Amino acid sequence: MKFLGRFEIYGVRFSECAGNDGGPGDRRPLAVDFTSSLVYFVIHMRKVAFAVTVFFLLSCVFSFSGFFPKELRRVEIPVFENKTLRYGLEVYVTDAFMEAVEKDGRLEVAPKGEGALIVEGTITDYSREPFEYDSEGNVKTYKVTVKAEIGFYDKKRGKYYMEKRTYSGWGTYRADGEDEESGIKKAAEDLADEALRKLFLSSF
Repeated sequence: MKFLGRFEIYGVRFSECAGNDGGPGDRRPLAVDFTSSLVYFVIHMRKVAFAVTVFFLLSCVFSFSGFFPKELRRVEIPVFENKTLRYGLEVYVTDAFMEAVEKDGRLEVAPKGEGALIVEGTITDYSREPFEYDSEGNVKTYKVTVKAEIGFYDKKRGKYYMEKRTYSGWGTYRADGEDEESGIKKAAEDLADEALRKLFLSSF
């Protein structure tokens, strides 16, 4: 039997011999390079893991934007009703909601009377309380909390796409250097983000 040569597959070395008739004979393993095999395995698994991760992320992006009804993506946001004693709170919350929709990009703010989905919001509670103290017992930061009942009304079907429920947002501001308005804006932004997050999750 004539020796033809050696070759390697995934760390396993083979010798190839010719048969008695001069044609290809058999292939016999000579040695196994476990290091090469392990390296190949690790590289291969990393590629698989990367592919799975990319697929998962793309699926998530498609899910959050793809399953929400296209016909409801033009949203009308009337000024929120304010049932608290904090004057002007409705302006902060309404503005924060519009900015959140524009920043997110999955919905479009529509002019009055042109929206398919109507945001109905009522601010029900407002509070401000000490949040952090310094070493001498003085208030360092304050916490502002805003609560509102928000529903999403499907104008064409004449019913709620998502029933009214209570949402809460909060924010803090420094006692020295910031005013209460800063905390209100942060709380309003947090409230709007939470409501939108629940809206998109409801589409699954």
